[in-house]
Amino acid sequence: GFELEESFRASKEDVFLALLDPKRVSSYTMAKAETSDREGAKFSMMNGRITGKNITIKYNERIVQEWRMASWPPGACARIDIALSQADDLAVLRLSARGVPEDETNQVEAFWRSEVFQRMKIVMGYGTTRMF
Repeated sequence: GFELEESFRASKEDVFLALLDPKRVSSYTMAKAETSDREGAKFSMMNGRITGKNITIKYNERIVQEWRMASWPPGACARIDIALSQADDLAVLRLSARGVPEDETNQVEAFWRSEVFQRMKIVMGYGTTRMF
């Protein structure tokens, strides 16, 4: 597994919704997303490349999911645990991944960094300094 920490110039609610609201997920991934903020709900993103199920959802605070890439062997499943906190004008996201197949760890970490976090910052504007 691995752990990541990322800061966004946004509220933790903005980041929470960007991770679970299907319209927002589709906008920055530029792919079909079927996501939900309900516990027990199944999800799919990146046109089905990523699938899983919501285990625990605490609004604006925590997201725990069973998570897998379509390319993984049958039955392989990771547990993604995301904790959100607020530090002034920054939302801080801590992600912990467990159960990722060993030879897939670098690919999954790169996916979160480039396909999710970087795209959220660019498309949603969460990585730029706001001008008031």
